[in-house]
Amino acid sequence: MFGGWDLKRPAKAVLTGAAHISGGGIPEKLGRLLRASGFGAELDDPFTPCPLMLHCQELGNVADREAYRTWNMGQGMLLVSDQPDKVIAVAKSHSINAKVVGHITEKPGIRILNQGKFSKKERWLEF
Repeated sequence: MFGGWDLKRPAKAVLTGAAHISGGGIPEKLGRLLRASGFGAELDDPFTPCPLMLHCQELGNVADREAYRTWNMGQGMLLVSDQPDKVIAVAKSHSINAKVVGHITEKPGIRILNQGKFSKKERWLEF
């Protein structure tokens, strides 16, 4: 439930999962969340990585696949809910930029529409 600390207050939205995308990147963090269910995810509209992240990729010649495995690539937190409009409304009420970045799939594994520095080489990344 996503209603704050007061358990007597009705939830503003129901969450079925949350993954904080920090060290370890999307495949590890979201993968850990989905593993027990056997489901996967397709992120077909991820946030664009910030210019600094793309610059670091270029400086270190870090492949997109490795960048998504290691860094958040613009995705700070991924929430799973069948009420995305409600979750987005709560986020926006707290001045948090939020959008639907993808969907859960029955097929295990994670597919990400690549927005890394070298995305012209590989449009979709599969983990």
